[in-house]
Parts: sequence; C-alpha cells; structure tokens
Amino acid sequence: MIMRLAINAAALLLGAGVAHFIVGPPTARAAIQPLELTARPVQLSPDDPAVDQVGKLGWRGGIALSSPERRFGGVSDLRFDAGCGRFLAVSDTGAWLIFAPVEDNGRLLGITAGSIAPIRDERGNTPARKADGDSEAIAITRDGNSHVWFERDNRAQTYPGISACTPESLAQAAAGTLRPAAIARWPANGGPEAADRFWDGQFILAEAQTDGEGRHVGHLLDARGAVRADVTIRLPPDFQPTGLAQLGEDADGVTYLLLLRRFSPLSGVAVIVMRVTVPAEGGEVEGEEIARLRPPLSVDNMEGIAVRKEGGRTMVYLVSDNNFNMLQRTLLMKFELLEQEKGGNP
Repeated sequence: MIMRLAINAAALLLGAGVAHFIVGPPTARAAIQPLELTARPVQLSPDDPAVDQVGKLGWRGGIALSSPERRFGGVSDLRFDAGCGRFLAVSDTGAWLIFAPVEDNGRLLGITAGSIAPIRDERGNTPARKADGDSEAIAITRDGNSHVWFERDNRAQTYPGISACTPESLAQAAAGTLRPAAIARWPANGGPEAADRFWDGQFILAEAQTDGEGRHVGHLLDARGAVRADVTIRLPPDFQPTGLAQLGEDADGVTYLLLLRRFSPLSGVAVIVMRVTVPAEGGEVEGEEIARLRPPLSVDNMEGIAVRKEGGRTMVYLVSDNNFNMLQRTLLMKFELLEQEKGGNP
C-alpha cells in the first residue's frame, strides 16, 4: 500500500513537471489517422475483486488503454454518441480521439480501434505548441455545435457537425472562437477545465479560479458565449473540478455530475463525483457527494466524465489523463449511478 502511494505520487509529479517536454509537438501536421488501441482489464479494487460499488456508483467494468501511436494519451474529456456507440474525446495536446467501447451484458470489456486527428483552429492550422492545444473540455450545445475549451489561452473553439459517428468530420477548421472577457484572467494552467450544455448555452467552471472565500468560480454563457450569470460552488478542501456531464434539465435549472480531483504526495490521488443542480439565475450552489475513489481502489489522474443512458439506467464513464508518463495509465472506467450506497465498501 505504501509503495503504491509512493509510485502514484512520483508518477504525478513527474507527469506534471516534464512529460509534455518529452512528447514533443502535440499533433505535428498529421491528418485523420486510424488509432490502434489495446485494452487490459482492471478491477475497481485490485486487492479485492469482489468490491463492486463505491458510494452510489456500481462497478460495471474498467480497462487500461495503450497505443503504439505516440500522440495517444493526455485524455481530458469525452462524450458518448448514442447514434453509433462511440466516444468523442479530446486530449490536452490538441487532438481529437474517437473510440468505441466493447461491452457485454452492460459490462465494459474492451475497446475497438478508433481515429485520431489534430484539433484545427479557424485558419485550419494545427497546434504548434502545448500552450496552443491544451484542450480540457467538450460542451455539445443544443444546436449541435461542439465547443472545445482550452486553458493556458482561455478560450473555446466551435465546431458544427463534429461527430464520433463520422470520423471525417474531425478534419474541419473551427467555425469560430469564444473568448469571454470574464475568463481572460483565469490562471494559465487553471482555466476552463469543466464544461457542458446549459439549456441553449453552456456552463463552464474553472479549475483553479476562486472567489477569495474558497468557492470555485464558473459562468453561465448564452449561445454567443457572453456571460449571463455567475456561479460559485464550494468544494471539499483541496479538490479541483476536472470534468462535467449533464444528467438532466428542467425549468428550474440543470443537474450535472461534477468530477473533482485532489493530489497529495502522501496519500496519492483521490477523486470525488458530485451531483450539482445549477439554477437559471446562477449564484452559489451546493453539491451532493455521490462517490469518492482513492487508494486502494483503482484511480489515476481522472479528468473526463461522460453520461450514457441505457434504458432507464444512467451509466457514468470516467477517463484519466496519463500525462504521457510511463508510470501513469489511461483508465476508462464504467459505473452505474445508483440511488443508494452499499455499506462496507471502501
């Protein structure tokens, strides 16, 4: 246990400090290319395969992904496309990714080969350096546009018609760029990290920007990207938001699952999945903790979250950013959102 924590701590410190210098240019100048992927099964608890629930999340399988493609890794967010059963994802080195889960009787068992392509700006150019291509979140709005949010240079690039079902759609240049003035001074490496649809607009949340009283700052944006209301969320100490996925909406507001992450050299990585409802007028919102993952459970640098409906059931996928570090993993984990916790689990 102590050795595992030490390895996790060393991996994250190394990944944060030097990994991006090792991998070189984020996407070079390549077009859409096939992506060869392999998957190795993982358990929720490596020490006890019988563990099948954490908090209100029921375990439905997990895999560790790898690829001979040097651009694969750094997965920051993903969305599930029910039209073809594939994921659309982005990496923090400026790449689109498409891949499909292999499942049997509702359990995640593997992955099929997919596609990889550079995320192009309005001129059709690919990212020339890390600071240009640090994509962290995807928000697919009601009009069908996909908005990719970037930190370091805090902005969103808009893509109409991007779809995991049509890999050739990844070749398009951005149709526009959103630069809300309210986020211009968000920290360079702590900018828009979590985003998703809010009615006809978007809800974005900063990774590291707070209001001085420990509440994380977010904004409700209209269809043109202008801020129509501010949102603050008080999070557990030392946890930061890394992903957001909508559960549902009504006249009063929108409910999300919010992914939070904390890293400590002593205890390693911990992750919280929280349910929050954001009202139309914004303001301060409270969250309900759904589950908390920490060692000895399988966990890594979890950055992306997606929701999938299977009949009347809600499935939740978590994905990790491996920082292009050989000591970290790209984990894809599937859970079912349950109404009750099971006592006795870690």
